[in-house]
Amino acid sequence: MDEDFGVDLDRVRAFLAEKERRRRLAVDERYARATRDARAIVSEIAAQVNPRRIYQWGSLLNRDRFSEISDLDIAVEGLNGRILQNPRYRDERDDLAGRHRRVGKSPGGRRRTYPQAGCAGS
Repeated sequence: MDEDFGVDLDRVRAFLAEKERRRRLAVDERYARATRDARAIVSEIAAQVNPRRIYQWGSLLNRDRFSEISDLDIAVEGLNGRILQNPRYRDERDDLAGRHRRVGKSPGGRRRTYPQAGCAGS
């Protein structure tokens, strides 16, 4: 027990270690779910719009960089005008055009490319 503050430092350390263990477990579960979701999303995009390529980058490609605030980073290449004019995709297209104009490599330079429709590669 710390005599200056009346705090049991061993109990504090044990509490913080358990809190971190639970956080890591939650992030591991979220990573596994996000990986499954990303594959399903890429497969759905490939089946629905048959793009030339689908690019993926970001923390989902590197477990060590994945955290509670990670998201799915993808870009689609090779959509034709007919698809882009389809009212079904209008809201998504307008939303993406307004918020996500630039696409490029992540700062670490890692990027996953799905070269053919329906191919969810490594």
